[in-house]
Amino acid sequence: DMDVIRAVLGDDHLNYLGFSYGTQLGATYAEIYPDKVGRVVLDGAVDISLTPEEQSITQATGFENALKNFIVWCHQQTACPLTGDVEQSRQQIADIAVKARDQTYPSGGDTPVDGNLMVYGMVVTLYDQTSWEYLELALKEAIERDTARTFYELGNFYLDRNGSTGEYIGNSTEAFTAISCLDSAVEDWTIAKQRDFARKIEAVAPTFGWWFAGSIGCEGWPYHADETVTKIDKAKTAAPMLVVGTTNDPATPYTWAQSLAKQLGATLLTFNGEGHTAYGRSNQCITDAVDGFLVDGVMPPAGVTC
Repeated sequence: DMDVIRAVLGDDHLNYLGFSYGTQLGATYAEIYPDKVGRVVLDGAVDISLTPEEQSITQATGFENALKNFIVWCHQQTACPLTGDVEQSRQQIADIAVKARDQTYPSGGDTPVDGNLMVYGMVVTLYDQTSWEYLELALKEAIERDTARTFYELGNFYLDRNGSTGEYIGNSTEAFTAISCLDSAVEDWTIAKQRDFARKIEAVAPTFGWWFAGSIGCEGWPYHADETVTKIDKAKTAAPMLVVGTTNDPATPYTWAQSLAKQLGATLLTFNGEGHTAYGRSNQCITDAVDGFLVDGVMPPAGVTC
């Protein structure tokens, strides 16, 4: 489909800026059509060489680390409701998530906040440091008033759902399952395998591990892709590409950017900061480097950190 778009536009090569999952699309395109790659930037890289289990474990670790960075920030704020050291504060947050899972919190409406919606409300704030204040507010509400109105709104925002009516505004939730299961090679998924995976992921992500452990696997999904791309080989012969990674990116950890850049033989540009992706939300250094390549075709030197 991407190559059809290129052809319809009359371009000999695909010039492309992909964020997050868009980096997987870009890397896949480069693998299938290496001779048609133009100026390609992949920001918030997905390492397609990893299995879904490996991706989940790394991502869960990323969100756990982002939560700890949030806690350090929160302790510096006058209204932070968290107490004790970083680990004690982390446990406070974990207890809130587990209580929501086992008992639910009132949301102020007809639908209570369960564990799934609570964790969505937590992790959505970790995608950008400017959203940390909303997590601070939501935690203060849960700790001091035992309610989760703000978490309810945050979770619905992540899910693209109208909190008042319960109706989904878009199809992103369904699309995520359909696309993810078609992108991955089909594997047998048993209860024993899931429990073993749960133990592994909870060991590296004690706050969010149980949640990630319940959202893996495509057992029972009735459709299978004719072709999946999980290895980079031909893309190394394509025109030079630029991969952008954020050092504390929770959703697409920095190690993925390092790995994908190596697999593609691409230049790695690093944003030293928090949050998911960098271009358009970080600093002028990143903007100038990406614009210089996309607009003028000037690749930044290898190893640049902004």
